[in-house]
Amino acid sequence: MAPKTILVTGASGFLGSTIGRILRPSCDRLIYLSGSNDSPADHVVDRRYHFRMPDARLGMILSKERPAWVIHCAGSASVRASIEDPKRDFHNNVTVTEALYEAVAKHSPGTHLVNLSSAAVYGQPERLPITLRTPARPVSPYGKHKRQCELITDHYAERHGIHTVNLRIFSSFGPGLRKQVLWDIFQKAKRSREVMLFGDGTETRDFIFSHDIARLIGKLINTPNDDIVRQPRYLNVASGTSVQIKTIAQLFLKQFSDRHTLRFSGEQSSGDPKHWSVDVPTEGDYVLDQMTQLEDGLAIYARWIRTITESTDADRILAAAG
Repeated sequence: MAPKTILVTGASGFLGSTIGRILRPSCDRLIYLSGSNDSPADHVVDRRYHFRMPDARLGMILSKERPAWVIHCAGSASVRASIEDPKRDFHNNVTVTEALYEAVAKHSPGTHLVNLSSAAVYGQPERLPITLRTPARPVSPYGKHKRQCELITDHYAERHGIHTVNLRIFSSFGPGLRKQVLWDIFQKAKRSREVMLFGDGTETRDFIFSHDIARLIGKLINTPNDDIVRQPRYLNVASGTSVQIKTIAQLFLKQFSDRHTLRFSGEQSSGDPKHWSVDVPTEGDYVLDQMTQLEDGLAIYARWIRTITESTDADRILAAAG
């Protein structure tokens, strides 16, 4: 049976808005909580609230709505920004997550949660591929704060019985994303035929399409009630394919033009690992079949980006892509 009510925090963000649209058929009631008035896809949501956590209104909402699941997407998601302003990143991630869990424990202790964590908790592993047995050794403030958020979920599970699945998401992309490497490529390609990126291009990442992340969460929230206790507390969310930055940059530039030249500065960021690859299980209850192929995901993302450039209905394309 589909859960009666789902609450999505950070619902105006890239992943929050995508997840909300994909989960709409899986619930009787969908609630958005956002710190921004930039609200996505009005027709999919039953109720929306606009305020930034922590806020006492959250407890009143939880008491009233008693959501079956909270999908916690709120928080900062930038390694570079966390280095520039670690206190702000701590507040947006750790303080906000602590406030959410305290409110759930007090006002709706039967609610389950999905916490969007990050592969940044791994830092630069000594050995690849990454598995759930790989030690969490973050190197950036963002990664450290995401790990602290995970520990908060562990604390509330042990002390209050609050069930959480932490998703360690690798390099997500898709319609609605307006930052990170692919967005950076697009912005630079608009201004010049020469696109200069950080690093040397041999860095590797595991890219996963946002629609697939949302489908995985759909599997989690549609687990029969008797089986929820057997859900893993941690999942790596990745495609299982390691791709060099220069390769994905070339593929993405071809979506717009063949006239661009790709170059790399050779500079390295202290907070970013050089290489990532992930060992993704091929069997189990929470393994996605028919994941979006990289080239297909890039084409969908590029189509959405072109709607921005051409001043057409970007929100409509965003909803269709979800």
